[in-house]
Amino acid sequence: MGHEAESAGDGLSWTVWPLKQQPLKGFGIGLLVVGFSAYCLQAFGHWLYAAASFVILSIGVHSSLLPATYSVDSEGVHLKQLLSRRTLPWSDLACYLSTDDFLALSVADPPSHRSISAGMIVRFCANREEVEAAISAHLPRCPSALDE
Repeated sequence: MGHEAESAGDGLSWTVWPLKQQPLKGFGIGLLVVGFSAYCLQAFGHWLYAAASFVILSIGVHSSLLPATYSVDSEGVHLKQLLSRRTLPWSDLACYLSTDDFLALSVADPPSHRSISAGMIVRFCANREEVEAAISAHLPRCPSALDE
């Protein structure tokens, strides 16, 4: 549920759809976007403000709702979303942190919030072991946890 995985040669590719994984969270986010747009319509008295707030907020939260395709290969980690594509080569990454919901790839060891923001958050669904094995083949696990 919420992911499709395929192995191709030395790489791994999978799709995660957060809206399918957590439909109540998606409903809540959608309700907030529509509610804020309705508030803008009421407060500013013109439909253009409501439409602009709807578009801006929808773009801002699209990564929490729409599918993202990740792939790991010998070159690095790749992320494709509706409005963006991102590739991080292994040479730019230092280590990874593992949590229950995602792997945080850091550009510095020891990791900091800033180095993880410059890195990438890799989500998984039912394929956690497979994803972590693919990433750990190229990166060491960070020995320390974030203190701040």
